[in-house]
Amino acid sequence: MPSLPLRRTDFHGLREVDGRQLKVYTISADGNPTDDELLKSAVDTASTVLPATAAAGDCGFVIVHRGEDAVWLLVHWWDGDILCQRLLRDGEDGFVPADPQLFACVWELHVIDHERRSWAVHALGAGDVDGYLGDRLTVPVGAELATS
Repeated sequence: MPSLPLRRTDFHGLREVDGRQLKVYTISADGNPTDDELLKSAVDTASTVLPATAAAGDCGFVIVHRGEDAVWLLVHWWDGDILCQRLLRDGEDGFVPADPQLFACVWELHVIDHERRSWAVHALGAGDVDGYLGDRLTVPVGAELATS
């Protein structure tokens, strides 16, 4: 059976945004690293779409995906066992809301799946938010998709 190479996925640390700890990820279709200016723009934009109030321990993650047809920004935050999301894409003046029927592509779902498992095991299962924040995903160029 032919294998499918995954897209490069990098972890860029934690950012505090309006009282929330966010993990910051990038995915690149071309396999090249993402520049700091795009990361800053993404985190700045995240602060405009997150709910205004955050409680202690609130957290989530951001994915900046330099895809083949656009640059996508997915902003996620946890509300107990519910994952909330805003999906944006690049526009003339920065990121703009994407079509509301869109959710995520297969490459972004790889990160979302990792974060879902990590949240369930660490935060919900063990009450260990720090364990969740310390569990990060990195996918090198050329890594292959596995079903298990």
